[in-house]
Amino acid sequence: MRQTFIGLDFKKFGKLTFGKQNSAYKIPGDRTDITEANSGFANYVFSPGGSDGGITGTGRASSCLTYANKFLKRINFNCSGVFELNANADWLVRPVDAASVSAIADIGNGFDLALAYNRT
Repeated sequence: MRQTFIGLDFKKFGKLTFGKQNSAYKIPGDRTDITEANSGFANYVFSPGGSDGGITGTGRASSCLTYANKFLKRINFNCSGVFELNANADWLVRPVDAASVSAIADIGNGFDLALAYNRT
């Protein structure tokens, strides 16, 4: 189950996936930064308990729900939520452990413009 996720493809209405995967916040870092030191690997993407990255908060989220779609053939939109699904009673009070939104616009000639927001 380390790399398992399930999803639905709604064609022009986007894709919805759930499982162990990267969040929307990590996608712009991977696409826009060249070096690993500045990429999504260096971002504090998840809370320490919610990923396979340990105390660094990197890696893939264990219970991540992601929606992705492409608009106007140039704008990639992603949003995701990481859920704390365990036997702990805290998940009833605050079930969403992390939430993120990102948009990447292909502005041409190999340049992208990316915006992202992450809350852990």
